[in-house]
Amino acid sequence: MFFVRSQVRLFMVLAVMLLALAGAATVSAEGPVTVTLMEQNGSGEKGTATLTDLGNGKIRVEVEVTGAPADVPQPLHIHEGTCATLNPKPKYPLTAAVNGKSVTEIEVTLAELQSKNYAINGHKSAAEIPVYVFCGDIPLASSLPTTGGDFNSTLLLLGAFGVVVLAAGLALSRLAPSTR
Repeated sequence: MFFVRSQVRLFMVLAVMLLALAGAATVSAEGPVTVTLMEQNGSGEKGTATLTDLGNGKIRVEVEVTGAPADVPQPLHIHEGTCATLNPKPKYPLTAAVNGKSVTEIEVTLAELQSKNYAINGHKSAAEIPVYVFCGDIPLASSLPTTGGDFNSTLLLLGAFGVVVLAAGLALSRLAPSTR
């Protein structure tokens, strides 16, 4: 009898742990990613862009650049490719930097921006848009070897397994003889 009751407790504890793990993992947001913006075309401008996952398919892009001209709006974009092989057509427009600062919220996930090559670049001014003054490659997400699945499917399966274990524990508890 003691053996059956301890098995039931083990099932219950395991089920609760699996469900908690699956739930906690699905609500966590990705941490900020910092992009180093390097000078281009002798501009003297360099800095960083911080990409923060806001959830619900949105990120915030905060750009801070030193060496920028005073009070001159400088167009910013996220492009496909790298700084070395930039697709000239912008993928995501960002708010123009003024005095070296810009903050923009865009509808894309951080995971998407780190799934293939993207770069952030700044232009000298709206009048001189072809002149790039800084650029930085968004780092690719480090990844484990692919197994054909994805993280969300794994969490779904983990949660389903937790429910099955919980149901099995409850069924065993009904079958266990009472000691009273």
